[in-house]
Amino acid sequence: MIARKIPRTRQPPEGTPLNRAIAPSILRAYGIGGRELVTETAASEPVARGVTREGVSQKFPGGSTRAKCANILVLATGYSTLTVLVPGFSSASNARQGIWHTQAAEGVIQNRLRMIWLSAADGFYLDTNGGYAFKHLPTFAAGDTVVLGYSRSGGTAALNPFYINGVKKIPVLVVNSSDTGIPGAASPMFLGADVESAGRGMVGDILLHVHFNRVLTDNEFLYYSENPSQLFAPQTLRIPTSVAATSGGFKAAWAVPRTKIIGSGVR
Repeated sequence: MIARKIPRTRQPPEGTPLNRAIAPSILRAYGIGGRELVTETAASEPVARGVTREGVSQKFPGGSTRAKCANILVLATGYSTLTVLVPGFSSASNARQGIWHTQAAEGVIQNRLRMIWLSAADGFYLDTNGGYAFKHLPTFAAGDTVVLGYSRSGGTAALNPFYINGVKKIPVLVVNSSDTGIPGAASPMFLGADVESAGRGMVGDILLHVHFNRVLTDNEFLYYSENPSQLFAPQTLRIPTSVAATSGGFKAAWAVPRTKIIGSGVR
């Protein structure tokens, strides 16, 4: 048998580690059950599991339901995020819903970094407490898989793009006063929640949420969005090989006497 490593093309079994070639760029990754995959830390307050076309998920029914996961120390700039969503709402929805946020004191407005669905007119909206805010409105239906990416490089809107299923989208700049407002210390990651209201939880599913400690390239966003399972360790494919050999080794056709017809059965 020959063992060959190949990239994964579907959600791996629970407990599969991250791809070691990629892992140094991953600050935190929250998978099935809200488990943080870098530190192998279980969610302190998980949510029920769901099943989608893409695999097992964290299920969010809306309202006050949210998952409280392991701490993360977010960067002011120089990071990217990737969230694999199956929203239970369409892009025509005006119901404001949380996607993810991190902060030390849950429920207050200050010291936060959050991603929400704001409205049908605004779309996805990432902001801190008065520091900066960017938004982008894509088009999708309830039940679609939406791989939502974002990069923060500071400065103009062009340096802070959204990525929808791997395609780069320059956002609308709402606020860009400074990088103030992000948590100053390691804080819990909350999935499916809006920091400003306990009743604005997400309706839908989250399969994976990843924070990178650097800015991904456009090609990387496209690569991982097309197949997020590549973020996990490759799978081993075992290929059978023939090891039997006749005594005397292989006899090439040119070594057969000219008087013998190959394949005639003559011995």
